[in-house]
Amino acid sequence: MSLVWERFEWSGGGEPYSFAITDNGLYGILRANGRPDVTLPMVAWEGMLDAVRTSRKAKTKSQSVLPPRAGALWSTTESDQLAASFHGGMSVAQLAKGHSRTDGAIQSQLERLGLVEPRYQVPRVSPAERAGPLAAR
Repeated sequence: MSLVWERFEWSGGGEPYSFAITDNGLYGILRANGRPDVTLPMVAWEGMLDAVRTSRKAKTKSQSVLPPRAGALWSTTESDQLAASFHGGMSVAQLAKGHSRTDGAIQSQLERLGLVEPRYQVPRVSPAERAGPLAAR
């Protein structure tokens, strides 16, 4: 036995919506009060739902891999603690675990504090300036 439906309704943010399947399942129509109807082939609706589902899975997976404090701002206290632990001989991996941050975040903060050399040197001149006056011709 399979579940078959041709129409369902819901509300979101106080607005009523409905979705109906027409023409023997070939088209779906999304209706919202005061807005034009959106009619698409069912394969298009299914494709959009698959894309949303895939996007949510990817977002959830990437978020679950990051440590709890990933992306958080560094306080002066936490920076001081990082510097003290680094001077005490802790590795980047140990510091990352202790601060619940990524290795890259620890490395970057150590660079900002002047405790390690930057991994990457950012050019101080633009590509046009490096090319010189001949490039303008």
